Amino acid sequence: MYSKPVAPLPIGAVLDDGFSLYRHSIKRAFPFAFASAVAASIVNRSMTDASVAGDGGALWLEAAGMLLASGVSLFLLVPVIATIKAVHDGRALRAADALRLAAQRFLPVLGVAVLYSSMLFVGALLLLVAPGVWTLVLSVVAVPAAVWALVAFVFALPVVCVERKGVLESLRYSFDLVKGRWWRTAAALTVGALVLYVFMGSAVGAVIAFQGDSLVVDGQVRFPWYVDAIVLPMATAALMPLLYALLVALYADAKLRHEGEDIAARIAALET
Repeated sequence: MYSKPVAPLPIGAVLDDGFSLYRHSIKRAFPFAFASAVAASIVNRSMTDASVAGDGGALWLEAAGMLLASGVSLFLLVPVIATIKAVHDGRALRAADALRLAAQRFLPVLGVAVLYSSMLFVGALLLLVAPGVWTLVLSVVAVPAAVWALVAFVFALPVVCVERKGVLESLRYSFDLVKGRWWRTAAALTVGALVLYVFMGSAVGAVIAFQGDSLVVDGQVRFPWYVDAIVLPMATAALMPLLYALLVALYADAKLRHEGEDIAARIAALET
């Protein structure tokens, strides 16, 4: 049975807590994660088919389908995070309630996702369009700024999913949680991301090794339909909740630390 921490933990213990949370929540989170991964894989395969065919009209149609699949994936992301957070809090969350929460929080979640992605997109775009020497100048500014934003606002997604805060309020609350703990948060996220990429890379590598040269079609790497529709979505559905379990564990620990600092500040203010 999962045991919720009641006090702030060292980084290693927080990561251990995240893995424990993953083990206790994966059965409930898997169906939502799998549905999200299947939707994304179907559109990605269709986009590849349209690209090989060279049909411009089909590309526009598939681009619209990609936006739709992104919306479906984002919608199903809420039940994944909410289910993991419920296990963390020792609550029971029915699948119907998780989907109802996704419908209620979809627009705020979309707003946070768009703003969060835009912070990174703008930094990358500046580097692409900057002429000559400005590329070097912007790389010194834009890249560190994008990395800083990536960490500073990382908790906005779980906040907007489960705390019922608005878009800007969620971003601000994430900033407050990370403030003074940026390097700690960045280190923990890096470890979690590396673990995820190692497992996911192993799964993709196994498929490539098994299929061999048959994957190359018209100069592009193409997986068989059962790999795109079943194997990779199952691997993604099994591994992505790990990232969110680690994120929820980090978020809960940062919240404990933040609330503890607030209480200490209030006590100090009363004493003076």
